[in-house]
Amino acid sequence: MAAPLEEDLEGFSSNSDDYYAFLNVSKDATTDEINNAFRRLSRLFHPDKHYEPLYHEQAKKLFNKLINIRDVLNDPPRRAIYDTLGVRGLETYGKEVVLRGKSAKEIREEYERLLKQKESIDLIRSLIPSGTMKMSIDATDVFEESYDTYGERLPRHPRLTAFQLSHAVEARVTDCTTATVAGVLQTRNGTGAGMLQGSLRHILTPQSWIVASLGVGDTPHLKFAGFRTLGWKRLHSIMSGSIQCTSHGYHLGVNPSISVQLDKNLEGRMILDVPNILTDYSTPGHDHSSSSLKTELAWKNGKHSVTGTMALGIPDSYVKLAYVYFCQEEELKAKAAVQFGTMGPVLEYGVEKNITAHNLLGAYLHLGSKDGVLLKNQIQPREPAVYISCSAL
Repeated sequence: MAAPLEEDLEGFSSNSDDYYAFLNVSKDATTDEINNAFRRLSRLFHPDKHYEPLYHEQAKKLFNKLINIRDVLNDPPRRAIYDTLGVRGLETYGKEVVLRGKSAKEIREEYERLLKQKESIDLIRSLIPSGTMKMSIDATDVFEESYDTYGERLPRHPRLTAFQLSHAVEARVTDCTTATVAGVLQTRNGTGAGMLQGSLRHILTPQSWIVASLGVGDTPHLKFAGFRTLGWKRLHSIMSGSIQCTSHGYHLGVNPSISVQLDKNLEGRMILDVPNILTDYSTPGHDHSSSSLKTELAWKNGKHSVTGTMALGIPDSYVKLAYVYFCQEEELKAKAAVQFGTMGPVLEYGVEKNITAHNLLGAYLHLGSKDGVLLKNQIQPREPAVYISCSAL
């Protein structure tokens, strides 16, 4: 059977709280009417009928919601809670309400008491903190002999060249809006820097969202960015752009990307990153932001990942091959990468391991003609969910 038109999904939302309207039945619908509506919509929403990944994911959410609606409306106690209190009543200790309350008034009174109890717990859980600590150790002196003016050999030891501490707190303001406050303190080669940033991310549609951020510190800025995901069968594209106001002027950036799923484990990507299209690269001493066009070919299965990258950019162009091994039994990830480019060859390898249920520890050795030998250590929390991701410099 041919897959239904993808436009058929546009009229449905997985966030809808009106179960009866979703099924297109009346509030006094019988069990047979509810089951008939379920069978009709299941033929439309079944994920196997939608092959394009974007619509496949949307259909999966709608199909799961359809199953949940069928289960609620076919269960008299849960249906009574829904008819009296709505979806929030089902989410807030619904079983306790059923056991303790029977009439509509008793259900509502019990719900309000439990809701206050739950709100006090949610107030603590609504803030999602995360933090990262990174440091870089230069071990070049360990491999080079140095002598003082008297010919005595100087002691050889690594030195700390960079240290960074960042912390962020995220809070979901509404179902579609997330607020983040983040701070970064760092020092590199004896020079300190800091930044405090607040941002708002608002989801316009499942395929598009916007972000506004304000930062104060060494480089104050006001930034607006927009994102739009486009998808056709195995082809995906993300179009994004940003306007950034800093103490150095205006920055207009673009960052489109396109990806093609070649088979189950193989994906091809092309990424254009231009932080500021207004940059005049012909002007000596100008703040030349790094711009590049990357072409990537990535293969991944359950335990292994191999990615080849070719980048043409300003000021650096290179080719890179990276390998990652995932060991789920030991909760360990090993990485190795080799790179050849205009800035010289680079070799980096290291491991990451989950040291607790919420934290991981990483250590990497970086060898490059530009940077010398660097030992990088990193401690950070595991990502709690899908939220705004902030990358430190």
